Amino acid sequence: MLLLEEIFKTKKVQQSDEFNLRIHRGLSWLKQAFLLDHDPDLQFISLWISFNAIYAQDLGQSQDKQSLRQFLHLICQHDVDHRIYSILWDKFSQAIRMLLDNQYTYQGYWDYQNKKIGLEVCKAQLEQEKKKVAKALQQKHSVDILLVLFNRLYTLRNQLMHGGSTYKSSLNRKQLQDGCQILSALLPAFLYIALENADSLDLGKPFTQWLRSVSAQNEVPKQKDSLLSQLSFLRVKQYHVFCYTGYPAEQRHPPSSPV
Repeated sequence: MLLLEEIFKTKKVQQSDEFNLRIHRGLSWLKQAFLLDHDPDLQFISLWISFNAIYAQDLGQSQDKQSLRQFLHLICQHDVDHRIYSILWDKFSQAIRMLLDNQYTYQGYWDYQNKKIGLEVCKAQLEQEKKKVAKALQQKHSVDILLVLFNRLYTLRNQLMHGGSTYKSSLNRKQLQDGCQILSALLPAFLYIALENADSLDLGKPFTQWLRSVSAQNEVPKQKDSLLSQLSFLRVKQYHVFCYTGYPAEQRHPPSSPV
């Protein structure tokens, strides 16, 4: 972390404000994540927010998938020191294989359990993904493996962020521990490569930057003596925090009055 922070400080003046904001946010959540080794639930959430801060843009779901693919392709393309390659195929290959083989990280399994798809469809989709993974593993295609890996991690993210799992549940311990281990290795590599290749990996305006205008208007309540205005201010600030966790766009509306 100290190395990344030092590199960021030395290169800051050479980079755009938008790029610097992404890196600053990503580093802040990554630093916090490293203090949460004792708590995989909270560590995973912090790691995921760090990842989101680095690459995400304010896009629809289909566009976000394209943005992720583009980001992973660029990161791997500029991985001249083979940092990501080493993580995927040497240091954490076993943990990654176990995570990909775990049916509880496969979204289709939960779609079947929730009766969104039938058993045959679930089996067909899982078989198709297994073939895709096997091909990527055989050819050591880093981008394809990363895409499948982050889809699996996204399932874990949804379980946590949408109240789909119990805090410190024994049912998802192994998945979360593996996920934290993998993200804790990948994110510093992503940040280092981004800092060394800012011209190519400056993805423009970061996610939720539009909130600056809202923040500026609400930074200090106009009626400081009014308890109601202070409570409203706190609610708006809470809303900002929720936005950082990745709520869908249609849910990003600050409450009009305190409850």
